[in-house]
Amino acid sequence: MPRETQIVLVHNIDRFLPENLKLADLPVGATIWNAPRPLYASPDANGKNMEGRGDFLSGIFYAVTDPADEYVAMWEKNNWQQDACILRPVSDEELDAMLEKHLSWASEKYGAERIKKALGEGETFRRKLIESLQNNVNDVMDIDARLIV
Repeated sequence: MPRETQIVLVHNIDRFLPENLKLADLPVGATIWNAPRPLYASPDANGKNMEGRGDFLSGIFYAVTDPADEYVAMWEKNNWQQDACILRPVSDEELDAMLEKHLSWASEKYGAERIKKALGEGETFRRKLIESLQNNVNDVMDIDARLIV
């Protein structure tokens, strides 16, 4: 039986995607899938399936389903059965907002001075804050997901 489909929040997602699947070129509302085995995909405007191999996240196989595709429910059900992850792109602005929310959450939970002392300053602060967010994304964002930055 397949596991629950995992959501992976990915900052700068184009670095992982195959050359033929770049975020700016995907249909509005499209779902990006990733797995260690081939997946089902919707066709693009030229009738070619939006799929390919890219860098490893949860696997090297990527597929895109388009909500306008009449068979989208079938493709997504099959991808779910293949234990595929759903990749959700995270923009720079969204990452900054997530970090701000995490800092607020951590300061409430542990105290602002303790957090400031633990994370340091400047670039070290941002790097450590990102690492902390990755470890606590489910609590901070109230979503069952992984975060890749």
